[in-house]
Amino acid sequence: MRAGISCVTISAALLAVGCATASAQSAGISDGVVKIGVLTDMTGVFSDLAGAGSVTAAQMAIDDFVEKEKPSFKVELVSADHLNKPDVATGIARQWYDTGNVDMITDVINSGVALAVSNVAESKNRVLIVTGSGSTRLTNEQCSPNTISYTWDTYSFANGQSRIVRSLGLDTWYFVAVDYALGKSLVAEASDAIARSGGKVMGSIYHHQHNRSVVVPAAGASLESQSDRLCECRRRPPQLDQGREGFQHHARPNDRAAGGYHHRDSCAWRHCNSRNNPS
Repeated sequence: MRAGISCVTISAALLAVGCATASAQSAGISDGVVKIGVLTDMTGVFSDLAGAGSVTAAQMAIDDFVEKEKPSFKVELVSADHLNKPDVATGIARQWYDTGNVDMITDVINSGVALAVSNVAESKNRVLIVTGSGSTRLTNEQCSPNTISYTWDTYSFANGQSRIVRSLGLDTWYFVAVDYALGKSLVAEASDAIARSGGKVMGSIYHHQHNRSVVVPAAGASLESQSDRLCECRRRPPQLDQGREGFQHHARPNDRAAGGYHHRDSCAWRHCNSRNNPS
């Protein structure tokens, strides 16, 4: 999992180096240095998906660029922990752009952080390349000429996966999602896709990213609502055993778990009441 996000970060960092150096060259590179900032989660719930791995990947990309291109200027890397707090992230971003001589920021895992830093980048007319956040607000309501959403977004994941699962005859859904930008975006995009395909969302519940105690009662609510599929929308890889226990706790003799599909950055299509699918 870390390898996957690191490969993405390396690719984005190479693009970042190109963007930053092109911008710096057009401006004359007054200090002879192109500086890239990795603003990430070093110690929190997303640190296993980004964190130190993102910093290492960015440094590897810079090393490759310098070895291949042999630029006449230096390329430097700085990093910081945004603590998953938009106010902390924007403070660091302003300091980097204003006095830290940072030409471009990347990573910004956590959609709330990315949206906040995108506003700073636009106000300072600097570059932001988002590799760790997938809210479609980055390319819709808060689209900015200074921000590149380089990897995935919730539209692609929610639409693709909901159509696939809907094709299996699972028509009704119940969502459990984290109560911040990513979870809300996933639920909104998936709900639209389900409605377009003729399915129905029976309900949803949101929880704090550190408190997943709602999963067990949500499994019960899903069964009571007659939904075919309980979908957990969150960023961190889910603890599948907890959801399984929740289903088993509330399951009745004719209920069964039909298994599920789970992706690191999207909905965990999991544990369902399959009365209408006895196979």
